[in-house]
Amino acid sequence: MRICVLDLGGMSFHLLHIRSLGNGQFVQLGNVRLATRLGEHTIQSGVIHPEAYRHAIDDLAILCDEIRSLAPDRIVAVATSAVRAASNAHALITEARKRFDLRIEVLSEVQEAALSYRGAASELDGWSGPLAVVDLGGGSCEVAVGRGAQYQRSFSADIGVLPLREAFGIGDVVGDVKAEALSEVVRMSLRPATAMLAASAPERLILASGTARAVHALARSVLGGALPPGQMTLMQARALRRFVTGRSSREFLDHGVKVQRADIVAIAVIVIETIMSKLSCLMAEVSNRGLREGVVLREIDRVSSVEVLENSGGALSAHSKHL
Repeated sequence: MRICVLDLGGMSFHLLHIRSLGNGQFVQLGNVRLATRLGEHTIQSGVIHPEAYRHAIDDLAILCDEIRSLAPDRIVAVATSAVRAASNAHALITEARKRFDLRIEVLSEVQEAALSYRGAASELDGWSGPLAVVDLGGGSCEVAVGRGAQYQRSFSADIGVLPLREAFGIGDVVGDVKAEALSEVVRMSLRPATAMLAASAPERLILASGTARAVHALARSVLGGALPPGQMTLMQARALRRFVTGRSSREFLDHGVKVQRADIVAIAVIVIETIMSKLSCLMAEVSNRGLREGVVLREIDRVSSVEVLENSGGALSAHSKHL
């Protein structure tokens, strides 16, 4: 069985194509990412801006053409904070259904956090201890806690990189004053989650988003061999924060940052460093999995459940006929 998952996020629209191998395992066949930036101005204003709306429809046309060419067995489209926050989101959802026969599921904050947790936890090979997963996106930031693969609770805050950029009027450079102001907003926004985090006492912190992976790639370029694959210490996060503060976003391009993320990567570095400091986390892991993989696993479960019911129904039917 092949599944396509279309993730309509605040920063990008991302298509993931996988093949299920059975027993909850799957292999990635391909992915396409378009820098749609649906969350630009949306989280702050509560309305999808006309230009962002047109861009979203154009990108959906591209991705739906790609899906048709792949001819998967199942298609799942999910939307997150940018669509949740928009009062005119119904227009986008309706147009997507009429033009592309695409049904979009708008995830709640809890659903988004739980699926991100499940996707990230699926990469941990049997870990059963307390775990925290942070999904820093374009529109919001979800912090989920649990034990091993079992999600328990979560907290969501509107401290995604795009609303922070807009709220602080950040252009090409994040200076010292705005960097500290950003940190204070992040600390205040996470304050309601303090009791949840204290009760769960996570032993591992997982960063699960494309934004976090972009930060890690920048850190590896800047800090060189000192940074192991998939990991970043608090000291390294602080060193990276010092590096990005006061620098032009154009300089980040020389370190491999894609142009679509150059204007937000410094903000992301500051948010991640602040979260690690807030949680007194000496080391964070950067996952290659997150929300989309969580959606894949949920879909595999759904298919398995239907097959079990059908098989049970068939057995019961045959038994009834025998009687």
